[in-house]
Amino acid sequence: MGTEILGCAASMMSLILWWPQAARVWKFRNDPAQLAGISRLGQLLLVLSGLIWMTYAVLTGSLWVGVSVSTNIPLGLLTLAILSQSRWQECPDATVLAGSPFVALASPVGALV
Repeated sequence: MGTEILGCAASMMSLILWWPQAARVWKFRNDPAQLAGISRLGQLLLVLSGLIWMTYAVLTGSLWVGVSVSTNIPLGLLTLAILSQSRWQECPDATVLAGSPFVALASPVGALV
C-alpha cells in the first residue's frame, strides 16, 4: 500500500510539473512569438514518458499511477498541435506537414528544440 501511495505522489508531481507550461501554451496559442521557447522535443518526451508510465501501471496493476500520468499524454499532444499550428502561422507557405501535430515525429531532432 505504501508503494502505491509513493507511486501516485510521484506521478502527480509529474503532472503538476507540466501544467504551468501547458497553461502558457494555451494562453499564447495565437501568439507564435510567445511560444518560440517551448520545446517540441520536451513535449514529445512528455508523451513518450506518459505512454511508458501507462504501460507500467497496466503491467503492475498500479491504477493510481496510471490515472494521474495518463493526463500527460493528451496534454503533450495538445501542446504539440498548438506549437505546430503556431509554427504554420509563422510560415504559412510551409509544407502541409508543418500544420500537423505529428510534425515532431517527422522533423530532425534539432528542429524540435
